[in-house]
Amino acid sequence: MPGKVNAVICESLLMACAQVIGNDTAITICANLGAFELNTGMPLIAYNILQSITILANGSSILADRVISGFMVNERHLAELLDRNPILITALASERSVMTKAPLS
Repeated sequence: MPGKVNAVICESLLMACAQVIGNDTAITICANLGAFELNTGMPLIAYNILQSITILANGSSILADRVISGFMVNERHLAELLDRNPILITALASERSVMTKAPLS
């Protein structure tokens, strides 16, 4: 398909984020299992923290190098979208009465 963008890197980063969320849940459970100031879950906590740091660092680096660095900003299109954005009505709130704001949007 012409113009199709391959989203594999973004999808892989989403999987890495899901793994980090799972690691965080396991860390939370292990932190709550400590009894008598003896936390038997410390090895799992340390492993999951290091794994989370590693996969997020690698994923962020790949995303920056292969996806974000190739972005081209279309300033003309962004200006058009901004000019049509209904949030601009908020800026005009002090200029117009409540009854006349609806026709602006």
